[in-house]
Amino acid sequence: MLTLLDRSNYLRGLFVLSRLDQTVSDYEKKALVKIGSLLGFQAQFCANAAEELAANNNISERPPVFSNQETGLAFTEDALKLALSDRRFHIREYRWISDIAMVNKIKKSYWTKRAHIYRFMNWKDLLSYDFAVERLMQ
Repeated sequence: MLTLLDRSNYLRGLFVLSRLDQTVSDYEKKALVKIGSLLGFQAQFCANAAEELAANNNISERPPVFSNQETGLAFTEDALKLALSDRRFHIREYRWISDIAMVNKIKKSYWTKRAHIYRFMNWKDLLSYDFAVERLMQ
């Protein structure tokens, strides 16, 4: 089970990631609501936050540090899925995920291999995919 701080950092990190390429797609918004709900946050809170994401300057952009590597790995997987859902890996998204991997001691080879795999997935319906956070919340 995730700590409250890990759950908050997880969602905050995905919110930050979603706005780094200057666009937050409908798929990303829906995924943020789904992941936020899985983390125990109210769906309406997540939906409102996702809608106001571009204008919200109060969200800290410092990379989240998780209490254990398992959470960092799950976050990295979900962040990559979200970042690549538009089939583009914006340089700011790449740097953000790289920074998070580094502070959570995740090898670059791990997340770059995952990025390559996810890049070629059919993202027609992002919400049909399992998110790594689901494993952590069981």
